[in-house]
Amino acid sequence: MRRVGRASVQKCKFGAQLVPPCPRVSLTWLSVPALHLQDAHLHCFMSAALPGQVVLYLFTDPPLTPFLNGLFTRLDGAFPLFGTAAFALFCFYLIGPHGRRH
Repeated sequence: MRRVGRASVQKCKFGAQLVPPCPRVSLTWLSVPALHLQDAHLHCFMSAALPGQVVLYLFTDPPLTPFLNGLFTRLDGAFPLFGTAAFALFCFYLIGPHGRRH
């Protein structure tokens, strides 16, 4: 067997070459767009969450759903730091700089 690039080519008894095996394809390039898409979904949810909270909880009487209040309470019930950390990240996202600085 002799090496040709990454693929190895096998020779049969009469010197004819067999088809080289398919080289392994790296799919790491696919993870970058997937991360950007995931990031975009997170930003869309967090940007729509506050107006959704205002409409669903503050503008209706009685409130339709506790929405963010329930989310942070459930996270706090799982582990006390989760609710606090989620609320802090949500607040920092709302007051933080958006977009790129030049």
